[in-house]
Amino acid sequence: NESNGAWCYTTDPAVRWQYCSVPHCEKDPSTLDEYTEYKITWTALRDPGELVWQLAEIEVPGLLGDAKSLPTLGYTGNYVASIVDGSTNIYLMGGYSTGNPNDQLAFDGSSAKFVMYQEAVTDIPGMMISPLHTKLSVATGLRIYVANNNPGADPVKYRVEGREMVSGTHLKTRHSNKCLVVTSVSDGYRITLAESCENDQSNQQFYMNELGEIRVKSLPGYCMDPRYGLSSSFRANYMIPCNSQEFGPASHQ
Repeated sequence: NESNGAWCYTTDPAVRWQYCSVPHCEKDPSTLDEYTEYKITWTALRDPGELVWQLAEIEVPGLLGDAKSLPTLGYTGNYVASIVDGSTNIYLMGGYSTGNPNDQLAFDGSSAKFVMYQEAVTDIPGMMISPLHTKLSVATGLRIYVANNNPGADPVKYRVEGREMVSGTHLKTRHSNKCLVVTSVSDGYRITLAESCENDQSNQQFYMNELGEIRVKSLPGYCMDPRYGLSSSFRANYMIPCNSQEFGPASHQ
């Protein structure tokens, strides 16, 4: 609230406080990082005893690039209301909801409520989002529109983390030479054979991390079932939640 700028206390006994220089990160590319995927976690509600989290809409202001791979932050991206432009894959953590249609309400541009139920008081609820446009982006904030009821369930503190997804590759079967693809079915996410191999389809782009987990770029937090691989065993061809769901070193993701 100081009109002359930010100030701080000093370690000099003769100088109690002084103004300090704080760079304006939004206009300094050297202080920004570009990512293709983000994790948002809620760390506090208005009512500390509430286990239901709800909101009307989320926007992630920032810079959205024009291409999938850009060498520097001096690219020809534009400031947009939300870098989550269009459809996005959403994976909930530390809680649950009524399903994907409810989850999409958080980013659909309407005032329809997204509701999430925290599993336990000790859990930190949140979500991983992976916009299907796959463009690099720079998040500069988080804008939350609260719901019109139950103010105790309004998020009041949050944390945003990002990562650049690793490149993927096609996986083909030995006998048919067709590419694998992950599709959403009524009982989960199934690995099937694609009619054609498409380089721009993230649900055909697989990769393995240092933990040996095989992931697909379109489905954050899910891996091939290590118990079965691609055998003909029951549910072998379904993606399951990964053992290492939380963010860590990029090589583990």
